[in-house]
Amino acid sequence: MTFLVLFYRFFYIGLFAVGGGFAIIPFLETLVDGAHWVSRDDLSNIIALAEMTPGAVGVNMATYTGFALAGIAGGLVATLGLITPSLIIVGVISRLWQHAKEFPLAVSVFNAVKAAVVGLLGSVFITLFLLIFQEQDVFIFDIRKIILFALTLGIVSYFKINAIIYIILLGIIGAIIGL
Repeated sequence: MTFLVLFYRFFYIGLFAVGGGFAIIPFLETLVDGAHWVSRDDLSNIIALAEMTPGAVGVNMATYTGFALAGIAGGLVATLGLITPSLIIVGVISRLWQHAKEFPLAVSVFNAVKAAVVGLLGSVFITLFLLIFQEQDVFIFDIRKIILFALTLGIVSYFKINAIIYIILLGIIGAIIGL
């Protein structure tokens, strides 16, 4: 694998993964299923590490993936590939938006993008669910994982606490029960 290929893959992801960090997870799956660059376990670890470290989740995922594939230079190339489309698009749109928001077609395009983001985030939920409860195309219903999932859902729905506290507390609980 060359750095050009690595840059291209993450440029493509950055160009089409609209909606924030978690929207790149379905694209990262192509690195598992299509390119076979990383394993499913590696992808799961990359997502967990990206969540736990400060910064943008998508950028963290690109950096960790690039680093896993080609060291420090790979991390830099993957990150640069991911952020370059955003830099270009934001630069162009910021110049055009003042005029474009007056046109119904432009408003329709942005509304369509919002709908696509909801679909991508739904796909992320399914992907994460399968990463947790599936091993080699077989569903593994570990009662500890189900209880932790339900507990987390209930706590997050009821209490409005900083997300970092959830991560720390649930990480401790996961360590205690051996997940």
